[in-house]
Amino acid sequence: MTTTDAAAREGGYLAFVLGPVQPFIEASRTVRDLWAGSALLSWISFDVIQFVKNRHPDARCLLPADATLARDPDNFAGIPHRVSMRLSEPLSQARGDALAAACEERAQSAWYRVAQAVRDKLGPALDERIRDARLLDGWDKRWDEQVQAYFNPRACYVARGALTPELARRLLGRRIDAPDDRDYLDLAARVLESMRAARPVPRLSGATPCPGKCSLFGNLEQIGPDDLGDSARFWAAISPDDADPDAEPPHVEGITLRRGERLSALAAAKRFAPAVAPLRNARRGWGKYGTNRFPDTATVAAAQWLERTHIAPEDYPGWSGQWLHETTSAPARLRAALEALDGKLRNALPSYYAMLAADGDNMGKWVQGKPPNGAAGLELDALSERLTRFSREAVPDIVEAHQGTLIYAGGDDVLAVFPAVQAVVCAAALRRAFSDPKQGLAPEATMSAGVTIVHHRDNLRDVLEATRKAERTAKDSGRDGLYVHLQPHSGGSFGALVPWAMAEEVDEWRAAFGGISDRWTYNMLALLPTLQRLPRDAVLSELSRVLKRATDAAVTGGKTPKTDWIERCQAYIEACTAKKPPSTDSDPDAPAHPETAWIASFVRLCQIASFLTRSGAGGPAPEQAEGASR
Repeated sequence: MTTTDAAAREGGYLAFVLGPVQPFIEASRTVRDLWAGSALLSWISFDVIQFVKNRHPDARCLLPADATLARDPDNFAGIPHRVSMRLSEPLSQARGDALAAACEERAQSAWYRVAQAVRDKLGPALDERIRDARLLDGWDKRWDEQVQAYFNPRACYVARGALTPELARRLLGRRIDAPDDRDYLDLAARVLESMRAARPVPRLSGATPCPGKCSLFGNLEQIGPDDLGDSARFWAAISPDDADPDAEPPHVEGITLRRGERLSALAAAKRFAPAVAPLRNARRGWGKYGTNRFPDTATVAAAQWLERTHIAPEDYPGWSGQWLHETTSAPARLRAALEALDGKLRNALPSYYAMLAADGDNMGKWVQGKPPNGAAGLELDALSERLTRFSREAVPDIVEAHQGTLIYAGGDDVLAVFPAVQAVVCAAALRRAFSDPKQGLAPEATMSAGVTIVHHRDNLRDVLEATRKAERTAKDSGRDGLYVHLQPHSGGSFGALVPWAMAEEVDEWRAAFGGISDRWTYNMLALLPTLQRLPRDAVLSELSRVLKRATDAAVTGGKTPKTDWIERCQAYIEACTAKKPPSTDSDPDAPAHPETAWIASFVRLCQIASFLTRSGAGGPAPEQAEGASR
């Protein structure tokens, strides 16, 4: 019997990866777009898993965990775009390769089934809205080529027993005499990466003439007529009517176009996917359109304010959070409700929301069975089950408890949006759950997160990029921390690191700025370039002098406000001792001494807390901060 035959008798490993991921998710104009992109990727991976299990009932998921999936077998939420399975059934390498190829075809067909369902849904909706049949002629002629050319699924099969010590030394860089699941998954991952390095070039028709480009995927043409004039009439017929704010906008089960949007087939399939199976019933939504109703960014920002005012978005067809800020475009009934509010409450409407991205630290080492921080390694099955349980059970409850909208949770990866004042405390709650063995991984497991606080009008693609960058900054600063990035609508963005041990205390700083000015923070930042060569105590002494001039000398509980802020600064420096100050390449005058850099970071963090208090990001009502502005 040959080595190949012996390997085949022991079963093998199937690895699958779907891409491109980030460009598909980032091409979003709404919160629902973000969710739909992530949910579609999860659905495709889930469908591939089911396909393999139907063909090979012995197949078992390693990543994500089979046991956790079995508890809710119809739920595809949070299935990652990378899947690893173990098959005990003997397969020759040729049969294994055929199974891998079939998985690639299945992924494409799963995506196409959703896209085709959207196409079938859009057809009657367009017929109803567009009376000129000439505009509908061939509206979907580019549908198949755009939809079928986008994704590049890859799968490979590795027979158990094929990883000899010599092969392991050449491919994995180490000799392995008795390879286990982890070693085979490492090998399969490397094979997949080599396969993905050569992506096939899609063949598009290049037919002319062609219409304008898609609003979301700028390299693709819009659906609809080729002629620019006809195209404008086509989109006008299915877009909101600005002249009649009381009219319900054109929609497909609650999903609408935004003003000026022009979608390609790929973007349309993604935008309207929540109107068809399987996404249609994939999450619990609000209003008669169920899962299709997602809060826009203005509504996310105003979530707490809406509760205080008893204004329920589901009571207004075609709800848009923009109506709160542009009342002339709002329905008459909502305008009346807003006009009836107390003036102070009306003026306290928040304009800022937060996006959070969180990711477990050193997960590669955990998967390899060599976790950091002196942690005991977990069996691969146990590790996978804990990660899957965290993302499918713990994360949704935590996000919902903080009035957030969950975009994606898969393993150790979380993406969500919140009212601005909720993001830091929710991030801290996620970090606690991740290191809790009953909800997450293990006490030694750590997590890094980034939060971006932005105006509701900011471009969603840019917000996602800034949030991912904030998460990377937390990683680069020594991991196990939170980096908060503020982007005021007026410009001049900045950020600061938040140690997890101080996250909830930092959130309480907002209340402290309800009665004192934040002028001292700007005065101190102006002085720091001059003080950067001085030792910490000298800089703290100068901070004390600045605070003395800026704060009230009245004694409260035995301490002056000045004393409170000095103690907070000292505690912050101590909490950051083991970390590396975030890069300040954009600020050539930034302090060079590490402890002085942490004082600068502390002052910036104070500015963020002050901003949340008095800028319409959701803190106390304006009268609480009256006279305290810079």
